[in-house]
Amino acid sequence: MDKPADPEFIRLVQQHNTFVVATLSVFAGASCSDEAVKLLADPRVAPYLFEDQKGMLGGKLSHCFPQALDVASESVHRLHAAGVPVHSGNPGTTHGVSLHGELGLLVRAGLTPVQALAAATSLPAKYFHLDDGGRIAPGLRADLVLVNGDPTKDITAARGIAAIYKNGYQASRDVQQAEQSSDAHGPEAPTDTPVGDFDAGTIASRCGHGWVVTTDLDAGGNSESAMQLAAGGAEGTAYALEISGEVKPGFVYPWSGAMFFLSDKPMDPMDFSHKQGIDFSARGHGGTYRVMLFSGDQQIPLMQTFSAGTDWQEVHIPFEHFSGADMALLCGLAFRAGPKAGKFRFEIDQVVIR
Repeated sequence: MDKPADPEFIRLVQQHNTFVVATLSVFAGASCSDEAVKLLADPRVAPYLFEDQKGMLGGKLSHCFPQALDVASESVHRLHAAGVPVHSGNPGTTHGVSLHGELGLLVRAGLTPVQALAAATSLPAKYFHLDDGGRIAPGLRADLVLVNGDPTKDITAARGIAAIYKNGYQASRDVQQAEQSSDAHGPEAPTDTPVGDFDAGTIASRCGHGWVVTTDLDAGGNSESAMQLAAGGAEGTAYALEISGEVKPGFVYPWSGAMFFLSDKPMDPMDFSHKQGIDFSARGHGGTYRVMLFSGDQQIPLMQTFSAGTDWQEVHIPFEHFSGADMALLCGLAFRAGPKAGKFRFEIDQVVIR
């Protein structure tokens, strides 16, 4: 995201006959551009979106990298001009619909509409050796998308889907069916949900899978995190949970902290639609931290900030502030530092979902 691909990198890609998956939609999200919001306003797309998809498309990261999309687009332009195959295979914000945004961004970066369509169909099939699809030809899988208009002239015409065929069978694309299927929910959460008071002298919780450390390591970063009991909790209680570590640069959105899984199995959803929000107490060194909420099949968690001063203070975050969250499919909550690099330490106590 810091600078476009230089000639040396492009030569390296060419020498090794490598293809590039652009993921421009990811960079559009990182730059907090309005590209994803445009899909929400497109009547060819909007009626078929689930509620959590709408929330993801309309959401913004709490920290933006304004240059991200322009830098990535220039890289794609240079790679394409050098003859490097470019794919569109990683929707940046929500599965399926973001591919349409990706196609438009590829055209913006210099590909023709035909080349952009190939980047989403025949080229991935070729380079990933999916020999039974990716093209319309005798003997291949009859996976077809019929559209109104000519996407070889206007790439957005691909959004005007008239019919979908999977393995030769037409798939239903009823708007009401899509809306009804968004009513899915997990098992109902218990009436009282104490996530953590730590007064028993253990980090273990009375509900859910419990607490684990979380960092950007799994996503390719190198931040560090640890958690332990700390003596002297809020309101004179015996213990609190101390979360500490170091947020290190080198990842697009570095983070470090602790996460709580609400079901017995990590990331299985629970129905918290009857709950109002999360209450907890926090203290630290005057820093600003974030609560991350994971729900449904969202690829990017929703976030709200809180401060942790030197004295204990109560924090209440209504779930309605997590715009777009599907509280019927709540999977987990994380308390973390980042994206600002540096060492950190803060404590939380009396964490309850009400």
